[in-house]
Amino acid sequence: MLPLLVAFFFAGGFPVRAATPFKPGMAMTSRSGQFVVFAPSSPAAEVESPASLTATNLVRLEQGPLAIICDRIREVLLQEMGAASLVQGRVYVRLHAGPPTAEIILKPIRFSQGWQYELTLPTRVDRTRLVTAVTHTMLQEMANRSSGGRVVNLPQWLVEGLTAQVLIAGGPALVPEPRRVLVVETTPRDHFAVARAHLRQHGALSFSDMNLPSNAQLVGAGWETHRYSAQIFVASLLRLSGGNVALVNFTRELGNYLNPQLAFLKAFNGHFRSALEIEKWWSVTVINLTGRDQHMNWTQSIALQRLDEILHTAVQAPTAGGELARRQNLRLQDGLMQLDFPQQRQVFTQTVRQLEILQWNAPRDLSRLVLDYRKTLADYVQERGRIEMRADLRNRIQGAHNAVIQNTIRQLDLLDVIREDFRRTGETETAGGRP
Repeated sequence: MLPLLVAFFFAGGFPVRAATPFKPGMAMTSRSGQFVVFAPSSPAAEVESPASLTATNLVRLEQGPLAIICDRIREVLLQEMGAASLVQGRVYVRLHAGPPTAEIILKPIRFSQGWQYELTLPTRVDRTRLVTAVTHTMLQEMANRSSGGRVVNLPQWLVEGLTAQVLIAGGPALVPEPRRVLVVETTPRDHFAVARAHLRQHGALSFSDMNLPSNAQLVGAGWETHRYSAQIFVASLLRLSGGNVALVNFTRELGNYLNPQLAFLKAFNGHFRSALEIEKWWSVTVINLTGRDQHMNWTQSIALQRLDEILHTAVQAPTAGGELARRQNLRLQDGLMQLDFPQQRQVFTQTVRQLEILQWNAPRDLSRLVLDYRKTLADYVQERGRIEMRADLRNRIQGAHNAVIQNTIRQLDLLDVIREDFRRTGETETAGGRP
C-alpha cells in the first residue's frame, strides 16, 4: 500500500511569510532551517510500552528529536544523491495523537513566491514510514521547483528506492528512539539479501511497470515486488558513472514532463538512448544481482589485488624511433603523460568497464573507491573529447589538455592514498587475527 497521501493547495498571491500552516503554538525549527515542527495539540490517548515499540518497529516522535531526525534524513538523502543543500521550500511538520496506522499526509502549498509543505504525522509511527515520508517531501520539493506551478507526480520507484538508500546509509542512528540506549551492530550486513531473495522468487518489475504500476502491483505481494525492484533499480543507477548526478537531474526534469520516462531518458542520455536500452540493462542487472549474495563478494584483499591489476594498464608504448616497444605496465598517471588521446580513450574505456565489474564484486566500502576511480577516468575521457571537438580552443588546446591532465592526476593521486589506507587497514586486521 502507498505510504503517503499527497494533497495540493494553492494560496493565490499571498506572500510566503503570511502563511501560517498551523494554529499558533510551540514551534521548533531544525538546524537547517527547512523543517518547522509543531508539538501535538493534545497528548496521546494511550502510551505504548517500549517492548511494543521495539517489536513493531514503531518510534515515538517528540518535537525536538523529530526536528533533528528530519535534518538527518535530509542530509543523508542529499549525500546519496550528491545534490546541493539549498533550502527553498519550507516544511511544516505537525504531530497529532492518532494511531500508528493513521494516514501520513503531505500538502504542497503553492504561493506566488514558491512552495511550502505541510507534513502531518502521528506521534507513533513505523520507522520506515517516517523515513519514506521525509524522503518523499524532499524529492517533492526538488521536483516542484521547475514544475511551473503544478504538483509533480513522483514515480513511486524513485521514492521507495531512495528511501531504501537512506535507511542503509543512515543506519540505526538515523531514527533513534528518544531516551533509549542505541546499540549499533558492527557486523556487516547484506542490505540487499531480502530484496534479492524476493525477486529471485517473484521476478522484478520492468522499468515500464515501475513507472506505470497496475493496481495489483500496489498492494500485497505486488507492492513488495515493486518496493524491492525499486530498491535494486535505484542502487544500480547510483553505481553508474555519474549516476547520482543523473538521478538529481531526473528529479528536477520531472517538472518539465508528464511522462517520467522522457525525463529519465533526458537525464540519463549518457547511458541510455531509448527505453529498450534501459530495459535491456535492467534485465542484465537483475540477473547479475539475484544470482548471488553478498557473501559471494570478493574479500577486501582479493578486490584490492584486482584493483591494482586494473590500475596498472598493459600498453604498447611507442619508442623514439616510432617502433612499438614491448608491452609495459603503466600506472594511470603515467598513461596520462605518455599516451596520446586516441590510445588513452581506448585504454581508459576498457579500464572503466573492468572497474564496473569489480565494483559489483568488491565489498561495499571498497566499491565506493572503485566508483571514484571509474568516475575520474570517465570524466577525463569526456572532457578531453569535448576539448578536441571545440574549434575555438585550437589555439589554446595544448594548455587546455595539460590542465585536464594535471587535474586528473591529482584526483588519481588522492584516490591512490585512500587505496593505500585500505591496504594498511586490511594488513592490520589480518595481523590482529581478524578474518
